[in-house]
Amino acid sequence: MSLIDSASLIVTPNGYKEGKLYSVIPSDGSGDMSVVRATTATRVNSSGLVELVPYNIVQYSEDFSNAAWVKSNATFSVDTLTGNAGTSFKGIFQNQTTQGFQSVFFDVAYSSHQWIQIAVGTTATDVGYVNFDIQNKVVGAQTGGFTGSIVDFGTYVRIIANINTIAKTSVLLCLVNSSSSSRAASTTSTGSIKLYRSQLVEGSVAKDYQKTETRLNIPRLDYSNGTCPSLLVEPQRTNLALYSSSFDNAAWNKTNCSITANNATAPDGTTTADKLILANGQSGSSSDGTGIRQLVDIASGSYTYSIYAKAAEFTTIRFRENQVTGAFLTIDLTNGAITNGDVVQYINPTATLVSNGWYRITFQTPTLTALYKYSVRVSETGNGTSGIFIWGYQVELGSYSTSYIPTTSASVTRNADVISKTGISSLIGQTEGVIFYDFILSTTGVDFTLGNLYSSSNGNSYSLLYINPSNQIGATIINNGSTECEIVTSSLSLGRHKIAFAYKANDFAVYIDGALQGTDTSGSVPAMDSFNMVNFNLAPNAYRQEVNIYSSALWKTRLTNDELERLTGTGFNTYAEMANYYNYITQ
Repeated sequence: MSLIDSASLIVTPNGYKEGKLYSVIPSDGSGDMSVVRATTATRVNSSGLVELVPYNIVQYSEDFSNAAWVKSNATFSVDTLTGNAGTSFKGIFQNQTTQGFQSVFFDVAYSSHQWIQIAVGTTATDVGYVNFDIQNKVVGAQTGGFTGSIVDFGTYVRIIANINTIAKTSVLLCLVNSSSSSRAASTTSTGSIKLYRSQLVEGSVAKDYQKTETRLNIPRLDYSNGTCPSLLVEPQRTNLALYSSSFDNAAWNKTNCSITANNATAPDGTTTADKLILANGQSGSSSDGTGIRQLVDIASGSYTYSIYAKAAEFTTIRFRENQVTGAFLTIDLTNGAITNGDVVQYINPTATLVSNGWYRITFQTPTLTALYKYSVRVSETGNGTSGIFIWGYQVELGSYSTSYIPTTSASVTRNADVISKTGISSLIGQTEGVIFYDFILSTTGVDFTLGNLYSSSNGNSYSLLYINPSNQIGATIINNGSTECEIVTSSLSLGRHKIAFAYKANDFAVYIDGALQGTDTSGSVPAMDSFNMVNFNLAPNAYRQEVNIYSSALWKTRLTNDELERLTGTGFNTYAEMANYYNYITQ
């Protein structure tokens, strides 16, 4: 039996559904982790694109009886939508605030009504629509630049519309009279259709179907670090910048420059990147207000600014701090080289190549007690047509950047990811055991709790595996308020590490990357019945660290030191062996 087979619990970025991350060991569901975030979020998908999680914008995609679906002069029962008597609009929709080129489908079947329509607009006005004959399975009228298609599944058909609009709109499924009927044309039909499932995604490319309920608690399988996904777990953050990818909006002050909206493919694959064009004869090196800027409502603290940028005719992006010193920060968008970085106004600047020539630029501010104004510029001299592409501006309280949080007219908060399981004393070693993590350390100087076993009935009994601001691993056990074990290791470098904390009465040890880091030979072990994969609510708790987890595992016995060395060392490919259990299927 391998070390992996002897584990009592293994959690990896494997199969999931809304609100749940499946354990690979055990496979009977008893180790499945609860996932709570209560907000949408973003990740980097397997194509290297920033993607909303979940990407299906529709709530309750298979439950049309839910109140999230508004029924207009129609009723829904079991699986059937039926139009009421009268001549008013008959259909079903959700109130949406989507924008950009969208792909939408409904899986439907003919019952007693032939023509239906996918429309985009408000409840009163259409932006455009596509009509479908679901009895004969053909596409009818197409307006507003929209295009439609049908996939025949036999009884059910998938009616698909690609919707080219930048307006914030709702998507409606309507009963109509004929191939050419507009939704506004009255219908006297009291016929019915069957509804199975639905999906709406931003961008023109249809994606695999993703079932949703509230949409808010889907775990994020992130591909930022390569072809194998890691589980992205982040603290709560708020993007304070408004219209984060709409630089043409009046919220952005523009001086000696202009913005061409929706001018290039953005890091999320949609045509929503804007072009920043410097006016003829103007230079981003000047001390005047050249460039774009936004006054961000902040409180006291240190903030992190970030933006995605890509070279066009010009090849640099430049920031200027306009409030105090006028300091510049310049990034070469051909190679990511940084000039004048790590000065007091620009702490720990980074330029990370993400995809298709796009860089994500980040920097931390000093502790601010008053508003700093940072303008976005280019270094070259303008000619009125040349510029750079920009997208995804973010200002967040904290010492490092987190995943992109899109905003429009108001700031947006992404809640912390909470991945936990209670009532699993049978999977946790009560008198001895091991906590294991394979993860990426990506940021220095912050505290976070990496793993936490605890007693749900006694808040003073728990085991913590944490990282402190000096990037040292700490392993501690508290039994009814008394410290039984405390091991603090040397500092870790940034990057991927495998860590094991072995515990047993009077026999504690921490191994990192195949090497013993510390021991403690005195102490007892409390009874524990619950597990937090990452806990943002326990001390140490400064700015809260994000973490990318490849795997987390528990053993109910203390492995030998030789086994701990092998488990965390280069001679044992933990991820590859655990991959034998993967199926990467969402359910």
